[in-house]
Amino acid sequence: MSNLVKKTLILYADDDDLLSHLVQKYVTDFEILRVTGGEEALEFLNRSGAYSDAPRPDLLLLDLHMPRRDGFDILASIRASPALATLPVAIFTTSQWPADRDKAFALGADHFVQKPTGLDAFAELATTLGEIVREIHGTNGNRS
Repeated sequence: MSNLVKKTLILYADDDDLLSHLVQKYVTDFEILRVTGGEEALEFLNRSGAYSDAPRPDLLLLDLHMPRRDGFDILASIRASPALATLPVAIFTTSQWPADRDKAFALGADHFVQKPTGLDAFAELATTLGEIVREIHGTNGNRS
């Protein structure tokens, strides 16, 4: 039996290249795999096409405002799928509109996280994601 501890896997769906680079640079306690849109996120989660061997993520960090299919639509598709319905989803957005927050929770989001607005805010993001992961696993963020 192996004693290896794997990092928690976060699938990050966002079309913003700069922000994605910064998230991957500053949030280092987790393995983060990025997809650039909602359709690609669904392909990954459903292990279809190029993602036939994709691992199951522990958390989906989902941008609301993406081209073609927005985060609300992707979240609704996830919650409607028996295979994906229990996947923890954190909406990751610049939106501060209460209506967006309410809609996200009504569609089944588990968390609503504001995107950092400056470099110093990335430490806070790492802390927030750590709290979410501990809630998911009830542990230190690693999975055995």
